[in-house]
Amino acid sequence: MYVTLLSHANRKEFPSNQPNGFKNRLPHPLRLTDGPWQVGLSSISIPDTGLNLDHTVPAGEHVFWTTVVRKVTDIRNHIFDHQYMKMEDVKDGDSIVDGVSFMKAYIRWMEQDTVKDFEREYESTYKDNGKYLQTQFKWEGEDLILDNSTVDRIRFRGIGIDYLMPHFAFNSVLGEKMGWIQKLSDGTWLLGPNLQMIYHKKQVPRHGEADFRDADGDPLLLKNTIDRNKTLWFWLSFRLGWKFTNLNIAFRSMVKEPTRSLHVYSDVGGSSMVGNRTTDLLREINYLREGRGRVYFEPQHIQYHPVRNQVVDIIEVQLAETTGDGEDLVKFKPGHTLLTLHFKKDE
Repeated sequence: MYVTLLSHANRKEFPSNQPNGFKNRLPHPLRLTDGPWQVGLSSISIPDTGLNLDHTVPAGEHVFWTTVVRKVTDIRNHIFDHQYMKMEDVKDGDSIVDGVSFMKAYIRWMEQDTVKDFEREYESTYKDNGKYLQTQFKWEGEDLILDNSTVDRIRFRGIGIDYLMPHFAFNSVLGEKMGWIQKLSDGTWLLGPNLQMIYHKKQVPRHGEADFRDADGDPLLLKNTIDRNKTLWFWLSFRLGWKFTNLNIAFRSMVKEPTRSLHVYSDVGGSSMVGNRTTDLLREINYLREGRGRVYFEPQHIQYHPVRNQVVDIIEVQLAETTGDGEDLVKFKPGHTLLTLHFKKDE
């Protein structure tokens, strides 16, 4: 026999039902008393999901690190604030569909965080001597330009990397995946194919104009440091501009979309060993995201499990990611899950 379960059914009894986890009370209890029975996933239809950004950088690490400076006019000095963005700050937004929208989400976050950082610094200004006191981005088609030609640098003694603010840095893991940097076999780092330098007014800076210097005192345009959390950061000199290219191509390669695997759990079948845990895994499905709003999966061969109880009244279902700590439930876009189970006697 076949039983179809709906994530939007029984909402009065189970108000927390969602596409990624729900319970259904059957119209009539199934009484499976005349022999051993098995159950398997016959088909499933699920809503589309957002992109899986959980592993673009190691868990807990920041993605971008910037500073913002403001001039406080009444006391004639400058103040600054650090901005550390984690993927959790932007990943839940439905606006991220590719590399361009990912960077736009970061810029939106940066601008909103700036407003919050200085909301009580009354009458402070983001310009000094006609120049900006924070990073300036602009778009050229699908290429993103970090335009530093209109940014002023303020020196804060004893604070920050070489004490100059503002600055911009990215996590090396993200940078390598996006093609902004590349590591050679001898362990040295070079500029990657998707990050280009742009000299202000087509002119190389003087030797004395440098944000960073090497051990010999010569100017560096790109510098890396390791913070106390062991994150490797790459800092871009503001003595020139930077162009981020091929954002969509690199981003798709990084997030490995649109195909990934999901786990379907249900308490209707017996438990099984998955890795070092005992779980109610019903089936692992191959999720092919096609951007059509829904994804349908029907296995060629049903994987059967012994039915747990002889009388089945309520069935619970959960859908989880196969990666990440604790197998977090899938974050679907609005929609419903339809799942069909097949019950048969064990031969």
